[in-house]
Amino acid sequence: MAGSLSDALEIKLLDHVLKTTPFSVPTNIYVALSTTDPLDTGAGIAEPSDGYARIVMDSWDAAASRATENTNQITYGQATADWGNITHWAIYDAVTGGNFLAHGDFTVAKTAPIGTNLYIAAGDIDVTFSAGGICDNLANKLLDHVFKTTEYTPETNLYVGLFTTSPTDSGTAGTEVSGGAYAREVCNGWDAAAAGAT
Repeated sequence: MAGSLSDALEIKLLDHVLKTTPFSVPTNIYVALSTTDPLDTGAGIAEPSDGYARIVMDSWDAAASRATENTNQITYGQATADWGNITHWAIYDAVTGGNFLAHGDFTVAKTAPIGTNLYIAAGDIDVTFSAGGICDNLANKLLDHVFKTTEYTPETNLYVGLFTTSPTDSGTAGTEVSGGAYAREVCNGWDAAAAGAT
């Protein structure tokens, strides 16, 4: 049940790291269900009705390997009519409306016939920070920030370095320029992120 961050959240996290606009930790995290793929924009969400409501889930594992999971089981209210074929989940910061944060699919679609309580087992929702562009260490810290494990405070100064070979997500590879007059340069002025870039 791997999932990914929404387009909107990716932009907000870039702005948070680069000190353009702080991203406050959500008061609560809500898990929604959908009969369709919400897409990275959230525009595709189709939540059931008939006794359904998003459920608060504020307990998430400390992020590791660019991913976090729900620590506890999530149990929904009793269905008063068939909820249909539940193929996807989504994460918001409000019980209705709110900011769309992440989404993913169920390995096997779930159903909630009338009179039943659909549940998601502990560890069955996996939110993953896509590889590339941000190092593993920062990806884990940002997931912990969003999912209320440990708040992330941006660095006082940000430095830009130059490399002759590409660094990896783990930070263990890549050859930084050295010698001569080379030094990393402080860069604390960044444009507001758009389309996943700044």
